[in-house]
Amino acid sequence: MPAFDESDVTGTGAAKPALGGYLGLAELPLRLGVMCTIGALRFTPFLARFRREFPGVHLKVTEGTAPRLKDLLAEGGLDLAVMAQPEPFEPILRVHALYRERFVVAVPPGHALARQRALRLAALAGADYVDRVGCEYSDHIDRLMAAEGVAVKVVFASDREDWVQMMIVSGAGIACMPEFSPLLPGLGIRPIVDPEIVREISLVAPAARGPVPAAATFAGAITRYDWSL
Repeated sequence: MPAFDESDVTGTGAAKPALGGYLGLAELPLRLGVMCTIGALRFTPFLARFRREFPGVHLKVTEGTAPRLKDLLAEGGLDLAVMAQPEPFEPILRVHALYRERFVVAVPPGHALARQRALRLAALAGADYVDRVGCEYSDHIDRLMAAEGVAVKVVFASDREDWVQMMIVSGAGIACMPEFSPLLPGLGIRPIVDPEIVREISLVAPAARGPVPAAATFAGAITRYDWSL
């Protein structure tokens, strides 16, 4: 997989624009894909800061699953995407890692599993489970559970994160999700250990694409951002 560089989104040999180069100019369009499982509380502070620093960039955000975002990048429907997947990205994409996050078990108030500080996958055996249909790690987690001999009872499934979380808080069941996803008050989270499950969120761009100045500005800003904040 090729290494990511700002020149990858400006065209081969194109000069890299200064990060402040578009302030005060006419709006420049940028089509950004954001994976639907990325927690808004983690990502929107960066977007707000970017808007303050680069008001000349008109940002259009499209939410979708990882396969859908890759299709849009390949078709020219997106300039950049922020996403993750369990396996290495395809060679036709250039990737820059942004931050890592663990998977946790989300539990309703008063659930028996909430009494533990961390959970092995084996502890989920037989539990009522709320399936996050849009999660790019669902198949990966299913394979890990199968390897551990763990079977859960799926009582509800949705590609809507808000519905999934409301069902958990209401006591319907538990779910595995990234640690920065939880939003609803009352949603308890416990890290998964043995095995630990971690995903890496990355900025992704097509390896071959014509000049997109606004994408270069965005790439410079997001790769310099301190994601530990």
